[in-house]
Amino acid sequence: MTDLFLKNLSGNNEYRFRQKLAADKVYELDIERPPIYSLGSILNLDPSESEFLALKAAVVLFILDRRLTKSSGSAGITRITGRIFTNSKAGDVESTLLSTAQFQRLCEKMGHVKLDSFFQQWVYGAGCPQFFVTQRFNKKKLVVEMLIQQRQGERNVGQDDLAPELFLRDVEEELHEVWAGAIQPVFTVSEHKHER
Repeated sequence: MTDLFLKNLSGNNEYRFRQKLAADKVYELDIERPPIYSLGSILNLDPSESEFLALKAAVVLFILDRRLTKSSGSAGITRITGRIFTNSKAGDVESTLLSTAQFQRLCEKMGHVKLDSFFQQWVYGAGCPQFFVTQRFNKKKLVVEMLIQQRQGERNVGQDDLAPELFLRDVEEELHEVWAGAIQPVFTVSEHKHER
């Protein structure tokens, strides 16, 4: 809601710039962390975890809004949150809490699109996607063919295992047996220009 208010106040360019900064920050921080679905139920949230959860949740809602508006042409998240508040005020909802499954069903119903793969990747899955790009020159067609693959993985950035901001999180994950996924292999992208 804060992001949408700032979008109306500052304009679309400022809003998109702030979302880009937030996405970059999530990419930097989302290393060897459990999915956002598991953060609340498995871990006792310390301040750093709640800050990360708020940051990544806002980015995931932004991505969901973009997907809903492009696929169905609906008003997106603003329409869905409006419906949630209306149902809550009218007493149609038994509790003021909304589960992830209920939120997904409401988004699918109002957006007229299936969101299983989205929720598996962004809510129930960990890490941020990486894009692997390869190209080759097709001599018969005289074109450069590009292959872009998106992979969900972890990055190894060589952080200190005893860093103060990571220690409590590591202890909690160890106690609750929350393990990060396998690290992706290192890749390089090279670009070659051919002139005739």
